[in-house]
Amino acid sequence: MKDNKKKKVVEFLNKDVKKKRKAILLFSLMLLFVIALLVVASYFRNFAEIKLAVNEKKIFTIEDLIVNDLKYGDNEAAVTKSLGKPKSEEEKGINKYDYKILKYDGLTVYLKESYNDFVLSKVEIYSGKYETSRGLKVGSKITKVFNSFKVENSSGAYMYGNYTNKALKDSEIKDNIYYGVRSKENVLYVNRDEIIDGIPTNIAKLDIKYSNGIIKNITWSYDVE
Repeated sequence: MKDNKKKKVVEFLNKDVKKKRKAILLFSLMLLFVIALLVVASYFRNFAEIKLAVNEKKIFTIEDLIVNDLKYGDNEAAVTKSLGKPKSEEEKGINKYDYKILKYDGLTVYLKESYNDFVLSKVEIYSGKYETSRGLKVGSKITKVFNSFKVENSSGAYMYGNYTNKALKDSEIKDNIYYGVRSKENVLYVNRDEIIDGIPTNIAKLDIKYSNGIIKNITWSYDVE
């Protein structure tokens, strides 16, 4: 009799331990699920609304128009020496100028006619193989962009500058225009030269598109519209 009672007590205790283990396992799984949801929610947050840290970094200028060891204004020979033979090449007229468009893996290069040569005027980058100014690449976090350029406005779309993006369409504004703005899809930096004696001016642009907080492609240009 005593042995049967002991056996029943042991069985009861074993069942109780199993129930507690199941409860602990279930609780652990639920906790992991909640943590995963918080991580995903943080990753997919709206980066156009996050609060920025005001800093004194340099504003975007023509000096930021670089890709690897190339910079704006380098001639065709320098481009092909650095990047090699393109996968494809075409010539195209844009706003009364002739361009050579060279395509590489994850990179498109625009060379604008300049006297008897063609010079680097625009790039479109879709691969992390290529680095732009301030160490920015496709695949980098968009927050790295925010931290690399000057920030005056800690919240909202307008980050810094002496004008907003509407100023480019205002014919009354003749002085140098520079600014940085952000949206849910991209961060855009602009620097337009001062207009002197009514001569058409040049515009430098850096357009960084992102999704889920990660840079997807980078385009920069100077005097290409």
